[in-house]
Amino acid sequence: MNQTQTARPQLPAPETAPELFDGVLTRRAVAFVIDLTIMGMLMLMFGLIGVVAGFLTFGLAWLALVFLVPATVLFYYGVTLGSPSRATLGMRMMDLVLTPTRGQPLDGWMAIIHAGLFWVTFWISGPFRCCSRCSRRAGR
Repeated sequence: MNQTQTARPQLPAPETAPELFDGVLTRRAVAFVIDLTIMGMLMLMFGLIGVVAGFLTFGLAWLALVFLVPATVLFYYGVTLGSPSRATLGMRMMDLVLTPTRGQPLDGWMAIIHAGLFWVTFWISGPFRCCSRCSRRAGR
C-alpha cells in the first residue's frame, strides 16, 4: 500500500460494489434535468426581482441582469454541493452523492470551482457535439 492509499479512505469500486453503480448514468441525467428546472425557477425569481429593482433604480439594476445566469448557477451549486449532504437537490432525489477522492467533503468554494469547470467544459464542447451529430446525419 502506498502513501496515497493510506491518506484516503477506500472508496467503493464497481468491481466490489456493483449495486452502487447500477443505473448511475440514468439517475445522473434525471438529476441534471431536475437541477436545471430548479435553477430555471431561481433565475425566473431573481430575474423578476431584478426587473422590479430596475424600475426602482431607473434602469441601473438592469445592468446586473447580465450576471443573472452565471451567478444563479454558481450560487446553486455552491450552496447545495458545498453543504454537508454533498449533493444538489436533483442528486438527492436520485440518491446520488459527490464523493471527492481527497477524503473530505467539498466546501463552498470547491463546489463553485467544480461547477464552474463543469459548465465551462460543457460550453467549450458544444461545437464538437454539434459537429459529431451533423457528420453522422451526413453519413460521414
